[in-house]
Parts: sequence; structure tokens; C-alpha cells
Amino acid sequence: VGVLYQAIPDERVRALRDPVEVRRELGIPEDIFVVGRVAYGAPVKGIQVLLPAFAAARRPGVLLLTVGSDPEKWAPKLQELGIADQVRMVPKTNQVADYLQLMNFFVLPSLSESQPNTLLEAMRLGLPAGGSAVGGVPELIHNPALLVPANDPAALADLIRRTFDQPELLRIAAQDNTKLSSQFTIQARLEKLENLYAALLG
Repeated sequence: VGVLYQAIPDERVRALRDPVEVRRELGIPEDIFVVGRVAYGAPVKGIQVLLPAFAAARRPGVLLLTVGSDPEKWAPKLQELGIADQVRMVPKTNQVADYLQLMNFFVLPSLSESQPNTLLEAMRLGLPAGGSAVGGVPELIHNPALLVPANDPAALADLIRRTFDQPELLRIAAQDNTKLSSQFTIQARLEKLENLYAALLG
């Protein structure tokens, strides 16, 4: 039994803007550790879990960058949690790679998933990633230290803290994702499909 991964086109992981420019636009200093997330704003994507988790885990020199949610909708919650100064929210955009390139760690707080494209995009860029152990996510993130139960802010906060405190964990995760990244290309998917059809046809 083999896994046929979704294909991520090259243009989805090709940044069009210089990271220095994007950092300047968002007010993110060069030496800040960026925890990032990309998803639209539906509750199943877990932003309502991520924000309190980040509030519990945050410390100086760390920032949360979310892409795909409505900043105006979530502004009151950021104020309530006292994290408005450490969160940057970018609304839905087709140029996700411009923001992925700023991230030191990609987090997926979803309550349910199949094989999330945003996670595959992050992995194609060699980003260390972690998050909810739902759907096909554990097939992509093999290290159990980077997986947590869904809808558990305390567990997610612990995971975020580990990313600050264990640089070796991130280094190995980035290395693993860089190795896996070639499996998420269109060419790799076509080759697997060809091999599957060849095997079925004998």
C-alpha cells in the first residue's frame, strides 16, 4: 500500500517578494522567532484553539503570524488575551509563500483534516511543522513530539514552547521535511499515478 500525496505546484511555494520587505510591512524584526499558521477562518481550522495556546506559551522575542483569517474579526480576542502586540494577521491571499518564508515553525491547530495543502506547502519549503494529530497529518509529521491532540490549547501551548526551547527538534524536523518535499511535487504525483496504472494493468 502506498500513499498518493497531493501535489503542490511550484508557484505555490515561490515567494514573489523579498522577505525583508514583507517583514518591514508587518513590523516583524529580523531577530524575532515566528510561529506561523495558514488557513481560512472556519472553526474547524482551529484558530480559536491556537490564540489562547499562543497566549499561554508566548515570551519576548516570539511572534505569531496567521494567514487567511479576518484581522478585524479576531482583533477583540487578541486584545482580550493581551497578545495584540505579538500577533500579525494577514487576510486571505493567494501569495502564501511570501509569508511562509518568514516562519520559523509552522503550526496546524485544526480540529479535523484529511491531507492539508497548507502543511504540504510548508513542508515543501523545508519548514519544521507540528500540530493536531488528526486525519492524514500523522502520515506527514512522523515525530510524535510534534503532534498533539486536537482542540487542546494546553497541549498546543506545550508544543509551541518546545519549538522555542529545543532548536535541535526544529533542525531535525526541517531536515526531515526537506527530504520529504520532493514527494509533494506534480512530477512525483504523476510518476506515482503512472506506476499505479502500470501495476493495475499488469
